[in-house]
Amino acid sequence: MFSETQAFSCSQAAARPTSYCPAIQQLLDEHEPLRQNMRELIDDAGQLFHNDVPGHDPEILRMLLALFMKEQAFRLKLELHSEKEEKGLFAMLKQKMGSDFGPVNVMELEHEEAKKLLSTFEQFVSSPLENAKKAAIHLMDACQILLLHFTKEETVLFPFAENSLTPEQKQQLFCMHR
Repeated sequence: MFSETQAFSCSQAAARPTSYCPAIQQLLDEHEPLRQNMRELIDDAGQLFHNDVPGHDPEILRMLLALFMKEQAFRLKLELHSEKEEKGLFAMLKQKMGSDFGPVNVMELEHEEAKKLLSTFEQFVSSPLENAKKAAIHLMDACQILLLHFTKEETVLFPFAENSLTPEQKQQLFCMHR
């Protein structure tokens, strides 16, 4: 997926820094509240999935509506976070390392995959009588992908960026996040 030179430079630059520049720290700080939202969504979707009450039962419909409302609030926060990464950090790293920089390409694919799963969840919610369990599965899958994605960013991409970007690039990135 990416060249040996990129893999070498990524592994060399991925040593965990003791601190991050303000722009990367902001992205990192946004992860924990989003993680907490995902854990709650997974728990709620799991309850819905494991409930054996028929889909037309008012309790299932209430649970599905509450889950949809939580997902919408989460999705808004996630979109704001993703936009900072995609238009800021990812774009800057691609400019520096080349458009075929594997780690960023993987991160972008994971963003797209999670967004598709969230959209599929929303589609299933629109016809809940037969799709409540399918909706729950797609939401749980999206959250699992994003939880793993955050870990990759925190252990590989953010350290790489901190160690690779110049002070000027870090300042430019910070200005983009405002």
